[in-house]
Amino acid sequence: MSFKGYTQSILIYLRNLIGKIRVIWPDARRALHKPEALGHIFLTARRAQIVLAILLIFMIFLAPIIVNFVTSAVFPPESSKKLFGLVTREHMNPSKHSADILIMTILWITSIGSFLLLFWFHIPKGLSLANARAGELIAGPDKDVRDPNIRKLYERALSLATDAELESEIMSRLQAGVTPDMEKNMGENTLAESPPKIGYGGDTHHELQSRLQRSDEPESIGQNGRYRLESELGKGAMGLVYGAWDTLLDRKVAIKQLSIVLSDDEQYASRFRREAKALARLTHPSIVQVHDLIEDEGRLWMVLEFVDGGDLASYLKQTGRLTVSEAAEIIIPVAEGLAHAHSQEIIHRDLKPANILLTSKRIPKISDFGIAKLSQSSMLTQVGSVLGSPRYMSPEQCSGNPADARTDVYSLGITLYELLTGKVPFEGDTSSVMARQIVEQPPPLSECLDHIPVDVENLILQMLAKKPDDRPSNMAAVIDLLSPFREETSDPKRPEYNHHAV
Repeated sequence: MSFKGYTQSILIYLRNLIGKIRVIWPDARRALHKPEALGHIFLTARRAQIVLAILLIFMIFLAPIIVNFVTSAVFPPESSKKLFGLVTREHMNPSKHSADILIMTILWITSIGSFLLLFWFHIPKGLSLANARAGELIAGPDKDVRDPNIRKLYERALSLATDAELESEIMSRLQAGVTPDMEKNMGENTLAESPPKIGYGGDTHHELQSRLQRSDEPESIGQNGRYRLESELGKGAMGLVYGAWDTLLDRKVAIKQLSIVLSDDEQYASRFRREAKALARLTHPSIVQVHDLIEDEGRLWMVLEFVDGGDLASYLKQTGRLTVSEAAEIIIPVAEGLAHAHSQEIIHRDLKPANILLTSKRIPKISDFGIAKLSQSSMLTQVGSVLGSPRYMSPEQCSGNPADARTDVYSLGITLYELLTGKVPFEGDTSSVMARQIVEQPPPLSECLDHIPVDVENLILQMLAKKPDDRPSNMAAVIDLLSPFREETSDPKRPEYNHHAV
């Protein structure tokens, strides 16, 4: 290779390196807001720890000797007087002293930089491990947070959690266990014991509870009170969902509200706005439509199409599992909606039954584009960040690698698997599920079903291939393979699930 070729290769490598450093910056900011998570990152950065130990030994004990030997050879003494072969006087070359300082400075900067670079690239994985640890701390049935020991456990989990959904879940559980007596006791404990700061912005326990307890919801929102809030439909990871009436157009709408706690954080506020922008770019019968985005006094509200049949996860709990034709009736429209999103260069990245809504006639509509990857969003194309729901995440997501349309193919495959069998392929705590998604093949459908068409089983296995290149390349291929099993009429014996939710 010519000198020019080497130069170009080095420049390409440096450009890629700088790009990787830049995309990890959002994760680094989250880590800086969570000192305990930052400590967890360092404790799990084994490679960086080993390199740091080696560099310290080298710099303290070996580097000075080697540098002195080299500079003495390059810059010998300027003059010396010898008597009978003995050195009686010698002047050190001034250039040697300067060279010693310069070379040692360069070595120290290089050593520290190497360690920081390794530590930097470990941040996404470290945050994932911190979130996994937080999930393990609160795993299992809801515990009685009125117990001081349980509350400390939840506070410990909150200090580690940086994932929006997990943090919101922990906060919700903490809020659910607050009683008037506890508020009084917490106030006394805060003054007497001065508990450590927790929460994303470093709130004390008392400050966090004060924020959680605020409930000054308006009766209407929008210009001239256009949207009148009528009822609470449900609670999501990032806030509440209300049923409301659009007084201008006389129609029922759903309004998704970012919680008070998360509204104060720009990271989650930006994610909420991104979801609205993603939905605004998509007009398709199988995608929930966004009508408006409202920002008022620091609060964020998203006005959405009202879907009156609940979500697919709730429907599946009621019915157990679906037949192949029933599953095809749901999966094909969802695949069509995702194909449209992909044509607009939007990847959902969090597809699961809970994010598929149903009308009263069981027509599916995709919702929750909160972590969608937009082609123009640099923050959501980062290498190393882990986003999504572990039981439905693709191997590349679990590994922190970039997502593309085939990522949604994998998640849709998990959803189809669950519709037919009544369960997902991999269960367990967060870290074990993510590891199994990467290396383990799903249990054969024949273990759960007496009979399944070979073509359907082969399709699911293709969709769940570990390597993206081995999956169907797009949703059109999924639709073509599944279409023969679709029936135009649904089973009249199936109950109508009619719980309002968005």
